[in-house]
Order: sequence, then structure tokens, then C-alpha cells
Amino acid sequence: MEAIVEKLNDAENLFYNRQAFLRFNQFKIDRTLNTLSAIDQLIFSTVPRLLHVNQKGLPGFVDHENVPCGIMNFSMNHECIVAAEKLFPNIIIRRQKNLTPVIHTALLMGSLGSIAQSKKSDLDYTLLVDKNSFTENSLKLFQKKLNLIETWTWDNYHLETHFFINDHNEVRNNIFGESDSESTGSALAKLLKEEMYRTMIIVTGKIPFWLIAPVECDDQRYSELYKMINANKTLLKKEEFIDMGNVDDISNGEFFGASIWALIKSFKSPFKTLMKMGILEDYMFTETKSNLLSHQVKERIFNGTPHDQIDPYLLMFSRVQKYFSDNKEENAATEIYKGSSAACSNLSETKEFKDIVIEKKPLENVIKKVWAELTDKDKAAYIAGYVDGSLDTVRSIIKNPNATKDDVDYYQNS
Repeated sequence: MEAIVEKLNDAENLFYNRQAFLRFNQFKIDRTLNTLSAIDQLIFSTVPRLLHVNQKGLPGFVDHENVPCGIMNFSMNHECIVAAEKLFPNIIIRRQKNLTPVIHTALLMGSLGSIAQSKKSDLDYTLLVDKNSFTENSLKLFQKKLNLIETWTWDNYHLETHFFINDHNEVRNNIFGESDSESTGSALAKLLKEEMYRTMIIVTGKIPFWLIAPVECDDQRYSELYKMINANKTLLKKEEFIDMGNVDDISNGEFFGASIWALIKSFKSPFKTLMKMGILEDYMFTETKSNLLSHQVKERIFNGTPHDQIDPYLLMFSRVQKYFSDNKEENAATEIYKGSSAACSNLSETKEFKDIVIEKKPLENVIKKVWAELTDKDKAAYIAGYVDGSLDTVRSIIKNPNATKDDVDYYQNS
């Protein structure tokens, strides 16, 4: 007699997805801590507490009334308490009086918690806030507080820490501020959000709802499920989540700007550029609906894949390599990829690459070495090829009878 498998309803699915995500998120935090030095581990564990209070004697203190601070749903774990005691043995950190938290979520994105992390990796925090809750002056005070924490970590411990403020309402509508050199403008906002979802670590605060939504979830379905949580029709508390918007698919119209942006960045990091442009090309010419890298990561989290086998960078490497091998002839681009198998210091620990002899060097050192070994002709061919590809994409969009009027007008007037 065959076993009867009962299908979970939406409320149960969201509950179990949340549990699965929280376990994976903790794994990434632990992996991040294991790669950091002992002192950097203490700083990592203490930063959320410094954001949560404005107390004299602590880094980030601004001597002014009503300085914005505080993180929603913040709670201190054992590591946070011990770290603060070691860094500030002569200070008793007190509860902030009349606290109205302004930070909805504090998250990290990028290489942290992945095979691409090294001891030189920066701590780049994205802080989600509601800018409508700030006045012009209070926002300046908040920024001053963040700058003081950044200065403290660098001047005292030579650790680069950066805070980027983003309005969660703008992020939901695919609007990212131009607060740093990584900013890409509206044409790339959805691609940036997709990268955020696949690499982010929630340090503390609310959980972006997308992270627990089903893998296959169009905008309508996403909205329905989020409304269920807000109406208390699930097993979850609505206060625990924040809506950063759905990413189910990305239109071809966004790829030209992304390719040019990645091309510009190639002079800083050729290997990363190859990976980003490779995945952009894959996205352009393959089915992306519920099939972006972020979906692959999420699917593995939900289906119980061992956490050490879920790595956004390794998934990107594998997907780009497969795309190149299926669609490209042997050329400079694939040679860069092959040469980059040594790019990540932990790559040899993975099952797929455990037999490869890897020179253990930071990512950037390998990048420069591999790029430097290419001839000028190969470099020119590599760059020209992607520019040509971008231009071909523009031409195809303009000629495509199914392209939206906005896309056609945008590229014809560019």
C-alpha cells in the first residue's frame, strides 16, 4: 500500500520555509564568523548592538538629543553579550530609553558566508529604513552615527565596515539610491535585488518575505501570500517580515545597461566581471521565470540540500561554465574561467573540486594574475565580444514585435 503524502497548505508551507531559511541563515553567519579573525568576530557580533543604542563612551555615539537608532526585533544572543564585554570591559551598555527603532533590517550581501569570502572581505551592511520617519536633520544625525562606527572599526582594527541606507519602500519598487560605487540606477535595480536575495545574510531585524515565499511565485501570488500574513491568516507573525518586493523574472530590457555597467567594472575585477556578464548572457538567452540563481538557492534551502552544498558563488560558477560550454567555442572567456578555479580559498573543500590542486590566494590576487596572463589581443576580443553582444541585444529588442514600447523608446533614444 502506497503511503499517502498530504499536501501542505499555504500557511504550513510558509512556516516550514521560514524554519528552513532561518537554519540556512544561521549556517551562513557561522561560516562568516569562522573565516573572520578573532577580533573581527567580536566586531561582527557587536555592530548590531552599537546600532541599537546611542550611549556615551560607545563607538557611534552622537552627542545630540533624539539621535535615530535601534533595530526592530533585535535581541541579544550570547555571542553579542560576550563580544561587547570583551571590547568594552569598562562600560555597561544600558537599554535605550524611549526607543523607537528606525532600522527594519540589517543585512549583509556579497561574498560573506560563501566560498568567495576571505579574511580581507569588507562588512558591507545594507540598512533598510523608512525615510518618511526621518527629518532632514535626523537623517544626518543617523548618518553621522554610522560614519563614526565605520571610523572606529577602521582606525582601531583596520576592518572596513560600510553602511548603506536604503528605503524599504523604494527597494520594493526597484529603486536603489546612489549611495555607493555599486549603485546601478533603475535599469539594473531588479538585477541588484536578485543578487541581494541570493547572497544576503540577515544579521538582525525583519526577514524579507521573498526569502520564505515559494520558489515559483509570480507577482500576484506573492501579493496574495503576503496579505495572508498581514491578515494573521498564517502561523507566522506579521511583525517578523518586511516586503522588499518580488523577483520572479527579469525582462531582456534590463540587460544592456547591466552589461555596460559590468564592462566598466572589468578594469577593477576582471574575474568578477566575467562571472556577472556570463550570468547576464545566460539570463538573456534562457528561460528565467522562477529560474534565476536566487531561485536555485532558495529551492535548495527548501528541499533540504545540505547547507555546505548551497553556495551562491559556486552555483554561479557552475551555471556560467555550463552556459559557456554549451554555447561558446574555446576562447579567452572560458580560459579565464578555467584559470579561476583557484579563485576561492575554500573551493578545494567542495565535493566537485576536491581533487583540484589549488593555490590558496585571495580572490583578487588570482583575478589579477589570470587577467595579466592574457594577451592584449585576447583582452580586446573578450571586451569587444561582450560589447557586440550588448549591441546585438539592443538591436533585437528594437526589432522585436513583442518588446514593450518603453523598452523600444528607451533604446532608440539612448
